[in-house]
Amino acid sequence: MLDNLRLGYSGTKEGMEQLLADAEKLSGQKYDITNLSDIIQAIHVIQTELGITGTTGEEALHTIEGSVKTLKAGWSDFLSGLANPDADMKKLVKKLKTGIDAVLDNITPAINQLSKSIPEALLAFDELKLV
Repeated sequence: MLDNLRLGYSGTKEGMEQLLADAEKLSGQKYDITNLSDIIQAIHVIQTELGITGTTGEEALHTIEGSVKTLKAGWSDFLSGLANPDADMKKLVKKLKTGIDAVLDNITPAINQLSKSIPEALLAFDELKLV
């Protein structure tokens, strides 16, 4: 798991112990290797130190699936905010717009490619007498 996060720690018990020790030095908080919440907090401390906190979400904006999920979350939060008198509607609308923009940025090239590929595929089927 740690290798997938690219934190520079091995995926062994010793690697986790080193991560927790390094996080403790950075945050001053004691982390318990048997406590999942402590492990998650320690990973977050290290990610923040490395400047990679939030990169997964940012990367997701550049895929169709990730951008659709971002849009879905933005829409859900927006709808919830409509019923909440304390909601920051400007922030919720901005999040919704981010999702819409990401979907459009990712789906437009796919649609353009489909418009080229489908006619070519149909011609290939026709040439092989499969249609």
